[in-house]
Amino acid sequence: TNGNPVFDGWYVTGSWVLTGDHRPYDRNVGYARRVVPKRRGGAPELVVRYSDVDLSDDLVDGGRFRRTDLGLNWWATRRWKAGVAWGHVWLDRNGLTGETETLLTRIQWVY
Repeated sequence: TNGNPVFDGWYVTGSWVLTGDHRPYDRNVGYARRVVPKRRGGAPELVVRYSDVDLSDDLVDGGRFRRTDLGLNWWATRRWKAGVAWGHVWLDRNGLTGETETLLTRIQWVY
């Protein structure tokens, strides 16, 4: 009933592994793989991210969602990772802006 709305979204992420380890690039799948720590103590990684999503088009007004994140991951081994990230979120819709803070913690096994 609302035609064929088009929504836009994008994000940019950057990271720096403090110990100098890196993410090996896999040409078969076209992206960088997980960090493989070379030291017994693992590899700490700083991560930043910005996201922007626009969910409004013609008759649909879903608003605009923006988010920033700052995180720290610890790659204990090539399979285990623990992380914590703080974020700030904005949602603009119907002439109002809402803001909130987020805290994400994660323990992850990478197969």
